Amino acid sequence: MATMDSDLRDALIGAGVPDDKARAAAVSFSESRLATRDDINEIKRDILVLKWMVGLVLAAQVVPILRSFGL
Repeated sequence: MATMDSDLRDALIGAGVPDDKARAAAVSFSESRLATRDDINEIKRDILVLKWMVGLVLAAQVVPILRSFGL
């Protein structure tokens, strides 16, 4: 059985939504995949790794060019 956000259901019922539709909306909302703090931290770590990778690739390209100019 799916979990349901009872606060959302109660708010929808208070707004005049029929009980069956409020229950269905609350279940659907609770089943949706929202980003958690851990998800966001994982994305931040991935971006940090990508920044380092881009920096290393740029350095690997720029250094030979500078050496060709005698710098």
